[in-house]
Amino acid sequence: MTSMEEERSGWLEIGMTAGYSYATRRGEADRLRLGRIARAHSAAEVKANLAQNEITQMEAPRPTSFWSGFAHGVGRYLFEQAQLPIEAPVEI
Repeated sequence: MTSMEEERSGWLEIGMTAGYSYATRRGEADRLRLGRIARAHSAAEVKANLAQNEITQMEAPRPTSFWSGFAHGVGRYLFEQAQLPIEAPVEI
């Protein structure tokens, strides 16, 4: 792998971690917006669905790699949440 490919891969991984962390913080209460992020096709589309106070904290020298990874990280969180068993309601 060349250093450019390594750098791109590194920013993809950083983005995935950031996206997963973001989704974990936002949680089930923001599921609709998280779904839009996971389905986004561009960096602009991902950023358009972020909480405005979070955008400035997440800039990268490789924005395409970072934001693609971010969307995949959010998607991974949503996938994992969908795989959790549904607990039966507790009867009182």
